[in-house]
Amino acid sequence: MSRFKKTVPLAGLGLTILASSAKADIQTGYLYVSDYGLQALDRFAYDYDTTSHIISHWRPYGLNGSTTNAQFINANVKEGLQGTASDIIVVATGGNSLARYGLDGHLIGTINITLNGASHTLSSVGNVQITPDGKYMYAPESGSGYIDKIDLKNGKIIARAQFAGAHDVLILPNGNIIAAAYTGANAGSSGLWEFDSDLTSGSKTQLVADGSNHLSRPTGMSLSKDGTTLYVQDNIKNGSGSINQYTVNPISGALTYVKTVGPNSDLVFDFGSDIGPDGNLYMAVLGSGKTQGNFGSPTGFINGVYSMNTTTDAIALEVAGYNNTSGLPTDGFYSPKYLQFGFNFISAPDAGYTPEPGSMAMSAAMLCTAAGVFARRRRARK
Repeated sequence: MSRFKKTVPLAGLGLTILASSAKADIQTGYLYVSDYGLQALDRFAYDYDTTSHIISHWRPYGLNGSTTNAQFINANVKEGLQGTASDIIVVATGGNSLARYGLDGHLIGTINITLNGASHTLSSVGNVQITPDGKYMYAPESGSGYIDKIDLKNGKIIARAQFAGAHDVLILPNGNIIAAAYTGANAGSSGLWEFDSDLTSGSKTQLVADGSNHLSRPTGMSLSKDGTTLYVQDNIKNGSGSINQYTVNPISGALTYVKTVGPNSDLVFDFGSDIGPDGNLYMAVLGSGKTQGNFGSPTGFINGVYSMNTTTDAIALEVAGYNNTSGLPTDGFYSPKYLQFGFNFISAPDAGYTPEPGSMAMSAAMLCTAAGVFARRRRARK
């Protein structure tokens, strides 16, 4: 009896159908990219060979599985995102609010944030991080100078720490939080800092100072799957970007500098990043950014999703964005700013998500359909 090898995810459910393949063990996955220029969330599909650990065949896979338009959420998506087992939470309206979308791309609603019993408008949130249990979210308000811990069940800010300039946060395996402060104007907080999970003011510890270990303008952060290696993107002020690598102490969270890759002119104005299933680092490069915004106009520069091979340090363009030599976005977006692989969505459901009755019925129907397809394929192979 032959083995089932090829896996094909069902869009929006995070399920897989197993199919027979004698040639290779191929999985199809998704990468979600926020487009700062078009204010949308794009989705791209890729093939991953679990034998060779290579990702290939990038292509648009937008709303309803569109293969010609990568836009998955065509709304006011300006900044970061994080997916769960039940939904995708995005930072919208200039970083001032959070919205929930179903895994099929439909709007569920806005997350109503409150602080001390009163409605609260966020101020320029960059990226967000949800705890592995799906109960809490950390959101850095770079505009007001705070990092918030939000209870996703009710939208309440239950803890916050004063901290200026943070665009990205990251949850360490020990539960502590690392914040990357991008702006050099806030000398008291620029660099990398650590907090405990309750954002206690006394726990604030500087891990890497601004200007040390080649770090000058930290943006996106990604942690290796084993939790021992931290990659930090850096917007160097001379028109290039770099990636700094650190070893993480699993108990204390302390960082030890390893090396810097770059500067590399392809990575100018890079922001969010994520580790792919192949173990490589993928980065959203906004560029100096020929966008619909008011950035500069670099000659021949291509915004897009770039990768860094974490073994060889090779930099490559994986998905192309805007190229000002053609005047059009190559794969449907202008200015990618943050990204996440569906492979890295947390496995727990969002604690504040309430499925609509219609969505539950649709999901049940899709599950039955998937089971039927799987059963038919098994019978056909006997």
